[in-house]
Amino acid sequence: DAEDSLAVERRPRRAAPPGAALAIVSLPRTSNATDFRLLDWADWLTAPPADSRGYDFVVLPGTKDTLGDLAWLQRQGLADWVRSQHAAGATIVGVCGGYQMLGERIADPDAIESIGGTADGLGLLPVRTVLAAEKRTRVVRATLPGGASCAAYEIHLGVTTAPAGVAPFAVLADGSTDGARGTRVLGTYLHGAFEDAAICAEVFGVPVAPAATKAAEHQALAEWFEASAEHVDAWLA
Repeated sequence: DAEDSLAVERRPRRAAPPGAALAIVSLPRTSNATDFRLLDWADWLTAPPADSRGYDFVVLPGTKDTLGDLAWLQRQGLADWVRSQHAAGATIVGVCGGYQMLGERIADPDAIESIGGTADGLGLLPVRTVLAAEKRTRVVRATLPGGASCAAYEIHLGVTTAPAGVAPFAVLADGSTDGARGTRVLGTYLHGAFEDAAICAEVFGVPVAPAATKAAEHQALAEWFEASAEHVDAWLA
């Protein structure tokens, strides 16, 4: 999959479904941009819009440098803009590093991911994150409260803790939980969840057409390569 977010941002866009106007913040170090390949009506933003438009959903994606991109978010005026969108009624969704940013505090005491230090998050979820040396990588099966279920994967350094009573984003197949939910705020470590049409429909409240599976895309590539190789063989003969 293309890692650069431009591969997603430059795809043809359709009009936003009613009630699901969506903005995705294009962080300088955005990671796993393919998380949002089904959300083909989204506006990708690097600064607050010049007009006073409101969105139904705002997404903070993953990042390779959470503290660095959080500082950028503040410099761009997007931190205050995200808070104002939430205050006006938008649902804010954070994935991986974006989830960490939604919390109260992020600490990188060993300068694992950046120059180190600590920073206040956006304060929209009552969670705190400490970046650790060991990266967590695993494939999971997750189920949301509405019943939508999907395969997903985790790949992150942060250890995020929440007080007792905070609702999770999802329950995993082994009985553990992922992420956190607040009032119109969702945070998750699950990459790939929003590549599932049922998850998108539950979270964003609108039907989403499923994309071709990666296996189908790989098969199409193999068939193209085989046909091209046969053409070259015939030309060389």
